[in-house]
Amino acid sequence: MSASYPWQKKQWSQLKHQLSDDKLPHALLLCGPPGLGKVAFARGLAKLLLCTQASESLEACGHCRQCRLFGADTHPDYYQVSREGSAQWILVDQIRALNEFMVLSSQYGHHKVGLILGAETLNRNAANSLLKTLEEPPPGSYALLVSSDPMKLPATVRSRCQRINFNPPSRSDGSAWLAKHIPESDSALLISLCHGQPLTAKAFAKGDLLKTRQSVFAGLNQFIGGGVSGVELAKRWEKIEFIQLLDWLISWLIDSLRLSQNADAGCLDNPDFYPELDGISNRLNIRYLYDILDQMLEYKRLAGTSLNHRLRLEDIVLAWSARCQKQ
Repeated sequence: MSASYPWQKKQWSQLKHQLSDDKLPHALLLCGPPGLGKVAFARGLAKLLLCTQASESLEACGHCRQCRLFGADTHPDYYQVSREGSAQWILVDQIRALNEFMVLSSQYGHHKVGLILGAETLNRNAANSLLKTLEEPPPGSYALLVSSDPMKLPATVRSRCQRINFNPPSRSDGSAWLAKHIPESDSALLISLCHGQPLTAKAFAKGDLLKTRQSVFAGLNQFIGGGVSGVELAKRWEKIEFIQLLDWLISWLIDSLRLSQNADAGCLDNPDFYPELDGISNRLNIRYLYDILDQMLEYKRLAGTSLNHRLRLEDIVLAWSARCQKQ
């Protein structure tokens, strides 16, 4: 069994020992920040559990019928659950279907694996329904839960799973990995911008997010300096994915607070914006910076609710405007 990514070796080694000793728990909670390949890890483990010709070193063979079916997403002993379409939650009927699948006999007389992606989005009824399978696991069945925010899961669910934690690699290791896959990128900057998450940084590099980030920051600076109105700024931001926008604003505020405490550019998540962030830290006092940060964090907490997107943007601009005008 080999790690999908180099920073997962410790987790694979742990499970390898448990598998070889026939002590792998029936339920695992794979958790950590996004951008670390937790889903790939979970699917790799599922493939190994379903493979009937795994090597002595615990590697899925890749060529048996089970491996081929898994690769084609048609294995009858594998079931995957996630939010459907634009739904905010995993619903109880989805988990009931998973429970029914888990109690059926394996069609190949081997293991059965249920995978739940974004487990933190289980609604209350769905989480309660899952407890039945976690408390009375059918023989030979494994439940794999993947979550970027496990504290949103009920304690009753968390306590019935063995937790496998994933952490970002060191910035130098993450940068080295990214440089191999996106050679033309500024890998050190991208890793810094993405909080050490290599896969997030890779996606960031392949899209137009760097240009969009630059545009958003330029607009914010214009607004703070009085060069653009709040209405115009909110209009520009309407096209930006809301969570991404909040993440950028929160990151810039945190860096501004660091600079207000005389941090140097090497301590920043956004070192390329050092002069501008230093200007913000000098323009807005610490209390105002913390006030805005608290509001941005609250907007992020409410991001999954049905609040009107345009109204949220206007509130965000007003939050900045109110503090800037007090200077």
